[in-house]
Amino acid sequence: MDSFAPALLRLLEATTAAYKRRLLARIERRLERDLRGCFRAQAKQVGRAFKRLAGGWPRAQQESYRLEEVEAIDADLAALFAADNSGQAFEVAIGRAARSGLSAGAASVVAQLALDYSFNLKNPRAVVYLEAHGAELVKKISETTRADIQRIVSYALENGWSYNRTAAAIQRQFRDYYTGDSWWNFDAPRAQLHIDSRAHLIAVTEAGNAYEAGAAIPVDDLQAAGIEMEKYWSSMGDERVSQGCRDNQAQGWIPVDQAHASGHMHPLRFPGCRCDELYRRKGDETA
Repeated sequence: MDSFAPALLRLLEATTAAYKRRLLARIERRLERDLRGCFRAQAKQVGRAFKRLAGGWPRAQQESYRLEEVEAIDADLAALFAADNSGQAFEVAIGRAARSGLSAGAASVVAQLALDYSFNLKNPRAVVYLEAHGAELVKKISETTRADIQRIVSYALENGWSYNRTAAAIQRQFRDYYTGDSWWNFDAPRAQLHIDSRAHLIAVTEAGNAYEAGAAIPVDDLQAAGIEMEKYWSSMGDERVSQGCRDNQAQGWIPVDQAHASGHMHPLRFPGCRCDELYRRKGDETA
């Protein structure tokens, strides 16, 4: 039996990864499409609001703008973002994907382990995930966007850019969010080379996070019922796998309530992570 265990594990890894990718593909595509629409709408909204700054934009000087001019623009920019109401559209899109991902992940582990288990989104663990995840994630997306735009404006003010040049740079930044025209460069992390835009990154990450959270729910419920469960961090096994994920995989099978070496309970370890979590009942050495 021992001689077959490694081969069976490799087969389980391959079939789990293939099944997960197939289930997630539709969720990721829809979320990415929705996010591209959200970023396009946000670009228009920010563009219209930014026009209100045109009249007070300082005239170009030889070096940089005066401190009081910079402070005035910063205050106007803060007011612009405070009025941004695009968060609801992001939250609707991400919430839909999260519900689909949770259901898909739970269904996959129920099928894999042949469990007599019925999952629905009223499960307390699913409710906690959805309540804690949506609004907080949208807040982080908004903060990242705000930081990007503020960085552009700060650079523009420091270097004496005109209003028109600055406004064009902001719109280019938004286009990059959903087209990825200049998303990566040669310094991009190898583990994220499959990502081609910010919208794609968010879609892959949130669909994957929800899937893995959903897969963990039946397992955690079994564990709570007194059935000892184990888990295994499965990577794609290629040269792009990060060292942290390799370290998690090197642990082998561990108790389901134990954190992996990285401190994570299950993938994803970072945005765009391609790893999967495998589960089995303790003592089932055939998996």
